[in-house]
Amino acid sequence: MYFTKKDIVLKLRKSGIKKGDIVFFNTSLGTVGIPKKIKHNKKDLCKLFFDAFKEALGEKGTILIPSYSYTFKSNSLKVFDPKNTKPKIGMFPDFFYKQKNVIRSLDPIVSISGYGPKAKELLLYNYRSSYGKKSVFERLKDFKNVKCCTIGLDLSWIPFIHHLDYLSKAPFRKKKIFKGYIIKDKKKKLCNWEYHVRDLRNETYVNGIKMGKMALKKKIICKIKIGYSYIYTSNYNKYFNYLLKVLKKDPWTSIIGPKYKI
Repeated sequence: MYFTKKDIVLKLRKSGIKKGDIVFFNTSLGTVGIPKKIKHNKKDLCKLFFDAFKEALGEKGTILIPSYSYTFKSNSLKVFDPKNTKPKIGMFPDFFYKQKNVIRSLDPIVSISGYGPKAKELLLYNYRSSYGKKSVFERLKDFKNVKCCTIGLDLSWIPFIHHLDYLSKAPFRKKKIFKGYIIKDKKKKLCNWEYHVRDLRNETYVNGIKMGKMALKKKIICKIKIGYSYIYTSNYNKYFNYLLKVLKKDPWTSIIGPKYKI
C-alpha cells in the first residue's frame, strides 16, 4: 500500500496533532508499508517521516523520540555518550538522534532525543533518575500541548508507563542505583543513576496493551489507518491522568500478572 508525505501529514492532523504541539513519537515504520518513490531504502523512509513530522508540527512544534540504549548495567562500568551511543530501539530512533539540530538527554538507560524549540528545555538539565523526580516524564506533564503518537506499533507502547509505576508505588518494582560514565561537554564523568527495576518474574512483564485498549474505549486515543497499520494519538496529560487513576486503584494492572505475595 503506497502513501506520500502529504498523506502522512494529513493523517497526523486528522489524529489530533497540531502545529506547535510537543509530540512523543513511537514508531515501527517498516510495518506501515512502502511510500511512493521509496524502494526499501531505510534512510529515505526515515527522512520522509521526519520531514512529515516537521511539516505537521511547524516551526514551533517539538519532536521527541525514544533513544533508549540501556547502557548502564549492574555488573560493569559502561560509558554513555549521547552523540555516539547507538539506541537499541529500532530504525527511526537510530536515524533521528544523528540528525542536525537534534539533542539527546543524558539518561544512560532510557535517553530521549528531541528536535524543536522545547527540546533543550525538556531534555538538557540536571537529573539523575529515569522515572523519578525531575525525570523527563515528570517534566512533560508541566508543558502544554503535549501528545503521544504511535505509528506502526500496537497500543502497548505507552511512553510513561514506568513513570506511572513509580507514582503508583508498584510493589513489583524497586529503586536501584546504577553506576557508569556519562560524556558531557567532551568530558567523561562517573555518575550514579536511579532506575526502577521490576522483579524478574514472568508475572511482571508489561501489559501496556490492556491499558491502551481501556483508553481507546474511553476515546482518549484516536485511531487512524495509515498504510498497512495505524496511528494512535492521545493528549499526554489526559492519557496519563486516566491511567494514573487506574493504577492507583490497582498497581498490578500494568503487568501480565497474576498478583503475587511480595
